[in-house]
Amino acid sequence: MKQYKKILSLILFMGIMGSQVLAQGYEIKVIFKNLSKDTLILGHHFNEQLFPDDTIVLNNRGEGVFKGKKNLPGGMYFLFLPTGSYFNIMLDKDQKFSLENDTSDFLKNAKIEGSEENSIFFAYQLLLAEQNKKAKDLRAEKAENPSRKGEIDAEITKISEEVQAYLKKLQENHSDVFFVQFLKATQQIQIPKTITDRTKQYFYYKAHYFDNFDVSDPRLLRTPIYQNKIDLYIDKIVSQHPDSLIKEVDMLIENARTGKELFRFMLVHLFNKYAKSQVMGSENVYVYIADKFYIPDADWSDKEFIDELKLKIPRIQN
Repeated sequence: MKQYKKILSLILFMGIMGSQVLAQGYEIKVIFKNLSKDTLILGHHFNEQLFPDDTIVLNNRGEGVFKGKKNLPGGMYFLFLPTGSYFNIMLDKDQKFSLENDTSDFLKNAKIEGSEENSIFFAYQLLLAEQNKKAKDLRAEKAENPSRKGEIDAEITKISEEVQAYLKKLQENHSDVFFVQFLKATQQIQIPKTITDRTKQYFYYKAHYFDNFDVSDPRLLRTPIYQNKIDLYIDKIVSQHPDSLIKEVDMLIENARTGKELFRFMLVHLFNKYAKSQVMGSENVYVYIADKFYIPDADWSDKEFIDELKLKIPRIQN
């Protein structure tokens, strides 16, 4: 309930974030028959945080419409309920659809019309929940019947293979759907079994790190995974030598120019990371980011800060 009140208060002063908008607007009709005259919040994920975009009060039949003149930026959104719980939806091309649900089981009771993406999204979540339950029951059975270990392990492996086959089919048949692209972005890079040398495995993994994850896709910023993916790469995969870091942060910032919000996030995140870092040589990375990107391109920053930065950079270099 505290989280609900916090998000509800944010809606008073937060507008719709982002500038990637189209003209037709969004219209999401919702029905919660067991939430008569209650308040619902529509919001988006931004890394591991939740931000509100719109709020409605349901009528006495539990019906309401989230509506706006401009499209919301693509990404993973949520519906936050007065019970303190929420469930996710996907927004991208389909922004006019209807959703009926109730609080007893968000996955099983969801009825969606007009959004292929959310139909795929909920079907996948339901399948995953069912398969996870099967695997959990099998592991419990294995603990009680050790003699069936081999047989049960084979069944658990089969469940995993079925989920992977389902994922592969989604990627083959719905590769243009953002949710499917998001799923792909969560997948780990598989190193070929033929590569057995540890050093070669590392270089393969590094070279292919962004095969599944499109760092230039602004929609991924409105999901829980974007910053973690970037930080893992820059902190754990890349050599921490300043020259290597400078090369990689340059690549990341340049690739983020596909959207103003994405560019601002990437630049500010990396600028602050190396401004605060205590690692030897990090000041070189900080100076590079400030000089090449922040001073000329951070038009959201106030002039006084930029002027101070211009004076500070030469002192660090000397």
